[in-house]
Amino acid sequence: MRQVDQPPIGIILTMGQRVIDANGGLKNFVKHFTNCCRDENSGLWLQKCRNAPKQDIAMVYIVVANRLAYKVYYGGYTREPATVWMLNGEERSFPWPHMILAGPIERAPHKITMRGFQGFRYVYEPIF
Repeated sequence: MRQVDQPPIGIILTMGQRVIDANGGLKNFVKHFTNCCRDENSGLWLQKCRNAPKQDIAMVYIVVANRLAYKVYYGGYTREPATVWMLNGEERSFPWPHMILAGPIERAPHKITMRGFQGFRYVYEPIF
């Protein structure tokens, strides 16, 4: 249960169907996302997001296909456009406000079902 005086440690972020489809379907999305976030030195993922977390957080738990699947680190939020380089070396513009998600990525130790929520919500205790 959430304590009034306890700040959140992170958020749970749901990857929507548009993000999954834009990355070639579920299997390709999972491969691309895990490859991008596997390394703490160079693993970054820019996630389009209208609003920044209002609380100071460190962790981002990722929901994919109604399952809490991964944990990554929160790297900040910006409304400024960015240029990103894909794993294949291709340069792309990212003009939307976005969160920066950083590796190393950690997989959930077991199946955790989470349904019915888009966007993000705060977490006050570690899930895994």
